[in-house]
Amino acid sequence: MVTLSYEKYEQLLHRPTAPSPTPSSPGAFNASHGESWVIDSGATSHLTGNRSHFLTLSTSPKFPPVRFADGSYSPISGSGTVQPTAYLTLTNVLFAPKFPVNLLSISQLTKTHNCSVTFYPSYCVIQDLQTRRMIGTSHERGGLYFPDTTPPIDARALSASVSPLPWHSLLGHPSLPTL
Repeated sequence: MVTLSYEKYEQLLHRPTAPSPTPSSPGAFNASHGESWVIDSGATSHLTGNRSHFLTLSTSPKFPPVRFADGSYSPISGSGTVQPTAYLTLTNVLFAPKFPVNLLSISQLTKTHNCSVTFYPSYCVIQDLQTRRMIGTSHERGGLYFPDTTPPIDARALSASVSPLPWHSLLGHPSLPTL
């Protein structure tokens, strides 16, 4: 069963409407139809009400409904795969047609992607536990964290140095200033 606190539910429903983010802006996270994903540390499963987000969707009446802290329920119509960015694919995402927001469950993300999520006052970082590579970032707006659509910059790419020796050999041994 998916749970969501009443405060979080109210905050999501009454968040200020902003112009639709552009694909490279923080918070866009595949913002098709003007919808963005919200990182949720209280959700037990990824959840969306937008069928168009799914790459694959298995529909079944056997899924238990989503229960909110206020006691209300929302039916689950299926489960499938969503690729909110080019570098992140989510599996077992629940489809609740009447649900007004898209939730990215920290619990489910850390288990399925073997990663850690570290929160800071204005952003958070998603990092692979085995390789230590950053696999995602997000920025805080109005108390909620919205994943970024742009791929994270690998620190190794910023600090890479290229030796001139291979080029020196390949180009017929020109002088170093010519390189």
